[in-house]
Amino acid sequence: MKKNPLVGMIISILIIVVGIGFVIWMYVSSRNYVEAKATVKSVVYDPTAVSSDDEADKDYKVTFEYTVDGKTYTTETNASKSDYSVDEEVKIAYDPDKPGDCMVGGKMPLWAMIGICVAVFIVGGIGFIKSIR
Repeated sequence: MKKNPLVGMIISILIIVVGIGFVIWMYVSSRNYVEAKATVKSVVYDPTAVSSDDEADKDYKVTFEYTVDGKTYTTETNASKSDYSVDEEVKIAYDPDKPGDCMVGGKMPLWAMIGICVAVFIVGGIGFIKSIR
């Protein structure tokens, strides 16, 4: 059966468009976020989020607390227990219009977003080139 290059080209173009679109969406949705510090309040094992039999890969629910304009907010995320400890200070970025919306770890640097775009373009480009050969 002969391979149809059109299918490979379409998939490659979709990889490029979706990947770059995702990075642009991340940048636009978080560009106004303000960086701040949060405190880890709890690290609790979550038995429903086990990713493998290895103890280090088991997921924990981590609760963070931060204050904006005198009001305290909390947020949760899943992480490896080794990532955080109680009372540790971590960087976050929050939406000044909705301070309850935050990203743990702060804003993604522009260089990282550009790097992701380049990687997506390379992967999609390689797939595109292979599909027309």
